[in-house]
Amino acid sequence: MSQELKFILKPEVIGRLKAAVAQSGLTDEQFAENCGFTKGQISKLLSGGPQNISKRWLTALHDKCDLNPQWILTGELPMKVEKETIRETYKRTVHDPIAEQNAIARESLRFMTRNKTVEQIREDVLAAVESGEFAQARLLVDLLEEMWPHFGAGKQKHVS
Repeated sequence: MSQELKFILKPEVIGRLKAAVAQSGLTDEQFAENCGFTKGQISKLLSGGPQNISKRWLTALHDKCDLNPQWILTGELPMKVEKETIRETYKRTVHDPIAEQNAIARESLRFMTRNKTVEQIREDVLAAVESGEFAQARLLVDLLEEMWPHFGAGKQKHVS
């Protein structure tokens, strides 16, 4: 069972949430309803009842109330953001070592495969699977899929 990511609920965070409710012009109950919470949940949050605020809550505040999770957690403006930027905002807010490792591995594989043919890269994928290196195999497959438009079907061209 995976644990949900939570952030410490500091007094500044509570203050920003109270400011968001006040700026909305809604009652606590209306704000809670708009964000998909009960009045009891929002009252507990605004009173500092819980010690943490979860990623699920931050996502709901963004998705339903257009509040910027970065602003909620750090005060960094803007207070409100477009819904399409939630993924970028979350990536800037939370350090993701797995994504960093994947990016480093991907660039390393891109460098290692720059002079190989598509067929040679396919052979590398099979070798990685056979040796149980599934993460490397997945990265190689992603690399092939990314590069595939640059190759004609069945042609032996080098990766650039």
